[in-house]
Amino acid sequence: YLSGFVEDLVNLADGRWHLMLGSKFEYNDHIGLEIEPTARVVVRLGERSAAWAAYSHAARSPSVTERHARVNLAAFPTGGQAALVSEFGDRGLTEEEVHSYESGYRAQASDAVSFDVAAFYNDYHNLRTAESEAPFLEASPSPDHLVIPLHLANRAHGHVLGAELACSWRVTDHWKLSGWYAFLKVDLDLDETSTAASLPEADAPKHVAYLRSSLDLPHSLFLETSLHFVDRLPMQDVPGYLRADLRLGWRPTSRFEASAGVRNALDRLHPEARPQNSIFEPTLVERSYDARLAWRF
Repeated sequence: YLSGFVEDLVNLADGRWHLMLGSKFEYNDHIGLEIEPTARVVVRLGERSAAWAAYSHAARSPSVTERHARVNLAAFPTGGQAALVSEFGDRGLTEEEVHSYESGYRAQASDAVSFDVAAFYNDYHNLRTAESEAPFLEASPSPDHLVIPLHLANRAHGHVLGAELACSWRVTDHWKLSGWYAFLKVDLDLDETSTAASLPEADAPKHVAYLRSSLDLPHSLFLETSLHFVDRLPMQDVPGYLRADLRLGWRPTSRFEASAGVRNALDRLHPEARPQNSIFEPTLVERSYDARLAWRF
């Protein structure tokens, strides 16, 4: 396995335009040579603002496990006989590819307010799938059991469209607010020859938001509060949730800090995701508490 990267930065038009060109080169015995180029241009629109655009091509080579291994995912009784769901690798797997197009704008609106906005479009090819095949009986290891096989292949494609907005506002010398919002539209499809039941990667939250408040209080105290919103996962039947985290601390010097906090303050527990290829219930995240002491040398 060999890997290398080359990059060049060119400044144009009295430093207002910046062009970056580069490429990653990878070689392995399974796939051969992979060339992954990237190009990025940045233009300064003023003293406090800039716009940028970029293109990148990336590839993901299959792992040794995906090419050669068998992984037993689940076991359960059926019709008086044990059944085993197994995933089988394939030496014929090829690399998954993406062509990514991005653009954005960044501005320092004032001494107190700054924001970033970005949009992207990713075009995917040869995505990995778990293809269903006919069950068969297996005697080893005993007892005799039914194997429900899933065979790895490259039989999916699609695109992902998204946008992000981040903002920071210093309300006063002692209070700062920062927020982030992301929109994601995932459109992945199976090839006509695919027998896969679904694509777990297609199940992603459409909206995600984050708001953080940092407030300095008298007597060297501080209060940090954050809200997280994550939209539902329809394929996994996981509802959206709103999470609040709180932390109260004392910072008498720049080197010492003591604090106590609570995570997931709004709910005793909530589901976040179901493990891929699992028959189990979604993962439940409980409310938690912690205390910290930090001394910086």
